[in-house]
Amino acid sequence: MATRTVTGGACLRPGALPHLTRLPSSDFTDQSIPVEAVFGAQGKLLMERLGEPASCHGALDIVAAFLAEVWTGQNRRASLPLDGCNRVEQLAAQTDLPRRTLQSRLRREVGLSPKRVLRIQRLHRALKLAQDRSSTWPQVAASSGFADQAHMIREFVDLLGESPTAWRQRSRLPISSIPRASPPHILR
Repeated sequence: MATRTVTGGACLRPGALPHLTRLPSSDFTDQSIPVEAVFGAQGKLLMERLGEPASCHGALDIVAAFLAEVWTGQNRRASLPLDGCNRVEQLAAQTDLPRRTLQSRLRREVGLSPKRVLRIQRLHRALKLAQDRSSTWPQVAASSGFADQAHMIREFVDLLGESPTAWRQRSRLPISSIPRASPPHILR
């Protein structure tokens, strides 16, 4: 991540990846797999199209159109209540699932453990808060749900490959997402 100028992605509903790719979610965990390896000729065409847009929004439109073209299924699931959750026990209580059931369903449908999902969610909160360059790192850490600034630094390095300061110096584009009609879903 540290050497990229722009990084984009698609936020799929948890559990949608196996339906979209016909592969288990766990095959993608901690992997960098070329689009062409998953989608063949369609993936190659997508990558060619992504070389053309003049803006980030143009690239997002291309990815959205590709996903709409490839996607054929419906995934009706209850929302995963991540807001305000920093511990697996909180998430299990909010989903009314035992920890082991939550663990196995997230592994199967998302390819990540509940702890990893919560770590990523906390990092996203920190990235969004860190865009306000007047915020200090201790403020960002506390507001994002980290135990302290050192904890936040470890998570940045572990998940992004660089320190918060290095990320902030390199980051010029806002952290944002394009809202869709329905929120991310998982678990019924």
